[in-house]
Amino acid sequence: VDLDAIARRLATAVDRPLGVAVMDQRLVAGIGNIWKSEGLFARGLDPFAPVARFAHDELVALLAHTRAAMQA
Repeated sequence: VDLDAIARRLATAVDRPLGVAVMDQRLVAGIGNIWKSEGLFARGLDPFAPVARFAHDELVALLAHTRAAMQA
């Protein structure tokens, strides 16, 4: 899984709330409401803030954490 590429694709949703964007299957496949909530809470990220507010590294860390949680 190329988390950098997924984070770049996610970052294209600049004006969308992060919590909505991570569930858009065209941007990030597989994350539903429960995993979205778990990942955002664990990383301390505001689900209502626009994606543009987050650095690339923050998006990669969110994706990595959520992926690991889903695999566990």
